[in-house]
Formats: sequence, structure tokens, C-alpha cells
Amino acid sequence: MSTRRGFTLVELLVVIAIIGILAVIVLAALSLARQSARDSNRKAFINSVAKANLIYWDQNQDFGTSVGDLNSNCVDAGAASLVGSGLLGCPSIQARSGGGDTAWDNVYTYTDSSHWSITSELEKGGSFSCNQDGCQ
Repeated sequence: MSTRRGFTLVELLVVIAIIGILAVIVLAALSLARQSARDSNRKAFINSVAKANLIYWDQNQDFGTSVGDLNSNCVDAGAASLVGSGLLGCPSIQARSGGGDTAWDNVYTYTDSSHWSITSELEKGGSFSCNQDGCQ
């Protein structure tokens, strides 16, 4: 009479395959969660730009001419910009539209003293924008 001890190679391979499949599922879910978090960060920043512009309008009867992120540290942001006026903090690299190299001034448009807009493409598809009439 033989006693069987341990697992066969096939049993071990099946368990390893199941663990691998579960790991892929978890990593995919985490990737989607990270995309959602970055999109939320972009939306929050754009809403901050909209609120800062409302305050800027109340103080100057004009909108900010730019966000003011001329470089990654927002150094030398002009006084007519939202960052330079002190109404908005320097945008974080994580919140930037299109990755760390795209400046917010590239997606912010100041048309005249009564029109502005800012739009960011979202990783999960679509875009989010605000202008003098609100956000959508």
C-alpha cells in the first residue's frame, strides 16, 4: 500500500495559474482606480480655476489672462494670472492634462474681459471643461 504525500506537478501548476489570473484581475482594477483618481484631480483643479476666476472677476472686472504655470514651479507667473494674483496655487504635475509635461496654460484660453475657458481630456474618455458660464 502506497501513501501519497505532497502535490503533483499538475496540481501545483493549476494553483499557480489561478493565482496568476487573480493577480491580473486585481492589477487591472487598480489601474482603473488610478485613472479615476487622476481624472478627479483634473476636475478638481479645473473647478478651482473656475472659482479663482470668479474671485478675480469680483476684484478686477476681468478674468485672469492665464493660469500662470509657466514652468513646473510656477515661477514668474504674471500678476494678471490666477497663480500670480495669489488666488490659485501652482497646479500639481499629477493634475496636468495630458501628462506631466503639458502646462495648464496650454489648455486655458482667455478670449477677452468676459470670456475664458479651460478644458482637460480625461483618461477614461471624454473631457471636462469650465468657462464663464459654468462647468460641464
